[in-house]
Amino acid sequence: MNLANHVHKTLVGQISDKDWSRFNMYSRYVRVFKCRELQDAVGKDVYIQIARLHPKTLFPLLKEIEISTISDDFAENLGPLFHCLTPSLTSVTIRNIEGERGEMLATSFISALCCESIGLCDLSIDARISSEAVNCLDNIDGLRSLKLFMNSSITNIEKLIGLSAADLTVEFGRKGMVMKGHQRASNRLPLDIKALRVIGTNEQIDQVFDILELSFLEDIKLEILDPAATINPGPWRCIPPNLTALTIEAHIVKGKLPVISLRDLKLVDSSKLVTLSLKNLSLRATHDDFLDVFASGQGKNLRYLCLPYISDIDLPSSPSIEILGEIGHWCPKLLKLMIYVDLRLSDEKSIQKALKSMQTSSHGLMELNIQSIVPPKHNGFHQSVLLARYIDALFPVLEYLGAYDNLDENQKDYWAGIGEAVKWSHEMRRMSN
Repeated sequence: MNLANHVHKTLVGQISDKDWSRFNMYSRYVRVFKCRELQDAVGKDVYIQIARLHPKTLFPLLKEIEISTISDDFAENLGPLFHCLTPSLTSVTIRNIEGERGEMLATSFISALCCESIGLCDLSIDARISSEAVNCLDNIDGLRSLKLFMNSSITNIEKLIGLSAADLTVEFGRKGMVMKGHQRASNRLPLDIKALRVIGTNEQIDQVFDILELSFLEDIKLEILDPAATINPGPWRCIPPNLTALTIEAHIVKGKLPVISLRDLKLVDSSKLVTLSLKNLSLRATHDDFLDVFASGQGKNLRYLCLPYISDIDLPSSPSIEILGEIGHWCPKLLKLMIYVDLRLSDEKSIQKALKSMQTSSHGLMELNIQSIVPPKHNGFHQSVLLARYIDALFPVLEYLGAYDNLDENQKDYWAGIGEAVKWSHEMRRMSN
């Protein structure tokens, strides 16, 4: 038995009443049970004895069960799972189901789960479960989140997403795919699904967008596994009009970043967006691209905007520091901004000109994480002073200014210095009032 402090206790021979008493004292403190593939087979008679001597649930206050694999080879070793089911159980994970016997055991376990665990809220499961198992799950009331592991070709995803849950996550394995030729699931997607998260390659993500009707979604998060891919803007055309949060994030592989174009945002009816976060991507964007997107009203309700690293650092294709003024104008409700700029595009004269033409601002931005795509000049003292004045004038209630990437010490020190100057300006203004 694995205890919380990693002490192992092995009982040999007949289990006495004293042993059960000690076990029951301990078992009331167990909240999480993780079942991995067992190396040594346990005889069926052991489980029969446990069921006879201890007919009640093993862990009466258990909250979570996590099963790595239910397969033909280990099906017989998963008998104790049926003795862990309890009304207090709120979360169950079954990552992998393999073989006929594994599928039969999984179906039996899910059937028992639906009867015993009336408080189940979060379910993560291999999408290869049987139709019988799906029918059992359809009877669960109060399911909050559903996560589907796509480990191979799946043919019944439409029925799975028909399960009532507020949050849906689809995570693809290397060989995972949704079979082509399915009809869109517009009649199956429950109205109460508000959040969708998809983890996979560009192609796998496209497959999900092809079969799901997204009209009622409010929150979408895409996690892209392709290194150095160009993100296909096709699914963006399906972005629902009620969307309030969109996050696209890539998993970095050997320093390679997928490429995304800012102009693709124009494909999104994002007037209701509150959160737009693009992370670990290489952004194709010019100053004009920013103006084109945000001047169209895309950011009028944004509170949080995170834009990634700008690609093509050898070309003057990224926005200048003056883009902060444009974003402040077109995103009046913004509270947090993370952005890269190109300081090579701005000199002291251009910043002074922007300051002179600026009207009094009451923008409510609270946090600014900023970085130049090229290192700032160490001797650019006058420019840094002007930058502090410019940022202070734009965002008069700014509470934090720092480098986007704290791993770069030069940038970290440079922007921290400007942040201190902005704080000093705020303090002087407060004292004068």
